[in-house]
Amino acid sequence: MLDNLSRQESVQFLLFALIILGTLDAFYGIYQYCSDTRHVLWYIRPDMYRGRGSGTYVNPNHFAGFLEMLLPIALAYTITARHKPVTKVFLGYSALMMIAGIGVSVSRGGFLAAGISLFVFFAVLLFNRDFRIPSAGILILLLVAGSLSGMRSWQAKKRFAQLEQNENIRLQYWRPAVELWKREPWLGVGAGHYDWRFQPWRYWQLQGRPTYVHNDYLQTVTEYGALGGAIIAAGLLALGWGVWKTWKFVRRTNEIITKPSNRSAVVLGCSVGLLAVLVHSAADFNMHVPGNALIAVTLMAILTSHLRFATERFWINPGVVGRLAGTLLLAALMGYFAWQLSRLGPQSYFLRKFYGKPATFEGGIATLKRAFQAEPQDADTPYEIGERLRIKAFDAGDNWEQLTREAISWLERAAQLNRWNSFIYVSLGQCYDWLKEPNKAADYFDKALSLDPKQHYVLYWYGWHRFQVGDLEGAYKYFKESYVFYRDNSPDALKYMKIIETRLAEEGKKL
Repeated sequence: MLDNLSRQESVQFLLFALIILGTLDAFYGIYQYCSDTRHVLWYIRPDMYRGRGSGTYVNPNHFAGFLEMLLPIALAYTITARHKPVTKVFLGYSALMMIAGIGVSVSRGGFLAAGISLFVFFAVLLFNRDFRIPSAGILILLLVAGSLSGMRSWQAKKRFAQLEQNENIRLQYWRPAVELWKREPWLGVGAGHYDWRFQPWRYWQLQGRPTYVHNDYLQTVTEYGALGGAIIAAGLLALGWGVWKTWKFVRRTNEIITKPSNRSAVVLGCSVGLLAVLVHSAADFNMHVPGNALIAVTLMAILTSHLRFATERFWINPGVVGRLAGTLLLAALMGYFAWQLSRLGPQSYFLRKFYGKPATFEGGIATLKRAFQAEPQDADTPYEIGERLRIKAFDAGDNWEQLTREAISWLERAAQLNRWNSFIYVSLGQCYDWLKEPNKAADYFDKALSLDPKQHYVLYWYGWHRFQVGDLEGAYKYFKESYVFYRDNSPDALKYMKIIETRLAEEGKKL
């Protein structure tokens, strides 16, 4: 990236392409907002995002993260760069559309990040007398337009009212992350493990899988520990030091005036764009969205490439030996990625085939087994196989026992690959209850409950297990908790509660 961005023409072409892309995406987000459409291209967005623009993103917050990185670049080119008036008009219009795009995203984190970054942007320019008047004019225009649109937007009022009422669900993600970090402060719990390890601290209001912490900084220290966080922090500090060192060398100044400069526009715009996404990352997971992460890395590379204007220390001729070593390293990395693709490619193909087209039970199981053969380290595939076999066995066909034991073998493989998935232990408990082995079933249900004590699905099936062994009072307790925690998805829990109430009434007992 650094090698390919060493020329100003290449940098300008790339940034102009990103600005055009941001403008088009902002147009699409405005259309979504005005038409109240549920679609992102040919996909349907979740209902929770209705009434908000998201462009080509599903999540409006990531759409705002994308635009907030490009907005300062468009503004910097408009105010401080050496371009023709027509080009500057286009750049100013693009900046206006991006601001509107952030507005229709109704992202509170996006509003905050864009506001802080623009404050820093205009603060830098207002201290320069040659850019003070246009900067002040644009700043006033943005403040007036933003205030009027914010006061008239019922979606924005609703979003900020939820924040005032302490309904922000992010706190329910952050507290478990802190607890996990306390347990593994130096190395963390492992990449991608937060999604499963947070379960003992689950809040009953949060019944789904969080996937991410919704805070890139907490995600880093939780999964990579203090050492991983220190490495990333050191990189960001080094980048900031480089920007500070470069700034005075990219401005075209003399004792009388500051002249327009494309280099200073690039450094200022990219720096403030990165500041925006770093602020937003405190309330979301933009760095875990590949599109936004790639843009952030690109802006970092552009800023790093401008160090050549401050010093020649980094112009190093690697020589024959260095080039050979670099070539071998690159070949090794390409070989590793090719090996990964040779596994993930077939797995993705077979999983898409399984989920995309209806097939017979036997055909579906065969497709899943081929997916597992392609990538034997993915715990989700053997779990899916075992769960499909278990459901088929519960239909009480002639070979139900054989299917149940085959399901157990696959579920045990899944448990070996991911021992934190409570659903695997629930399925194993169901299988052993079906085989009339309640003691083994109890062990697995207890394990599931210890991993995820407030998940409605786990509670429901734990109640079902207690019902199978005749503990009606215990079963009622867990059915009730399951129903209270997630009543819209626990209708069977209510049915079992009524059955238990009837049986206990017949026996003359009260709950």
